Amino acid sequence: MKEGAGDDGRTVRGFRKGRAAEPASAGGGVRVPGYRVIRELGSGGMGSVYEAEDVVLRRRVALKVIRPDAESGAPAGERFLREARALAGIEHENVVRIHQAGKDGGVYWLAMELLQGESLESRIRRAGAAADAEVVRFARGALRGRGQLERCRRYA
Repeated sequence: MKEGAGDDGRTVRGFRKGRAAEPASAGGGVRVPGYRVIRELGSGGMGSVYEAEDVVLRRRVALKVIRPDAESGAPAGERFLREARALAGIEHENVVRIHQAGKDGGVYWLAMELLQGESLESRIRRAGAAADAEVVRFARGALRGRGQLERCRRYA
C-alpha cells in the first residue's frame, strides 16, 4: 500500500498513514488506531470528518479529526476532549451519539454515530427551497438538539 492512503487506497488530505494519527504534508492520509478510514465526508477550518469503520466492532462511524496544524493548539484539543466527554452523556434524537474520543500522536479525534441520509445542502440543491412547514419542522428539531447541547456545555 502506498504512503498517504487509507487502508482502501484512498487519499485523505492533511495527514499521513502511520502507526498513530500522525500529521503530514498536504495530500497524505490519516490513520487512527482501531479505525479504517473509508472516505472524507467534509472539512472545515479546524479539521475533517471521515466515514470510517471501527475494526473491532465492525460498525461505520463518523470520525472527526482535528488538524494538527490548526491555530488552536493543545488548549483547543483539550477543550475538544472535554466537550466530547460531556456530549457522550447525552442521549437525544437530535444529537449524534459519541462512541469514543482520544488523542494519538498529537492528533485529537472523535468517533461518533454516522448518520445516513441527505444533507440539508444536498436536499436544497435537489428539490429547491423547502416549504414553510418543513422549515419549521427542521428548525424545531435543531432547537431541541441545541437545548440539549446548551445543558451539556454547562458541565464541559
